[in-house]
Amino acid sequence: MARCDRCGKGVLVGMNVSHSHVRTKKRSHPNLHNFKLKTAGVTKRLRLCTKCLRTVKKTAAPDNASGASRGGRATTEAQKKTETQKETVQTPQA
Repeated sequence: MARCDRCGKGVLVGMNVSHSHVRTKKRSHPNLHNFKLKTAGVTKRLRLCTKCLRTVKKTAAPDNASGASRGGRATTEAQKKTETQKETVQTPQA
C-alpha cells in the first residue's frame, strides 16, 4: 500500500489487547507527506515519511543556497575550514 520512496517504511501490523485479553488486529500507517524535489532541472514527486523528509530537506538546503537564511555565515565558515584542511594536506614535507 503506502510506502516511503526513500526508506521503504510501510504499514505495521499488530494486535490491540484489551483488559479481558480480547485481541483485535490493528494497522499503524507511516506519516507520509508529498514532497516535490527538483534535481537536474527535473521535478520529482516523492512520498516521504517525516524522518526522511527532514533528512532530504537538510541535505538539499546547502544546494538550494539556504545559507542566506542563516545569514550566509555558516556556509562561508565551513568553506574556509575545508580550504585550510586542503592546504595543510597539500603542503609537502621536506
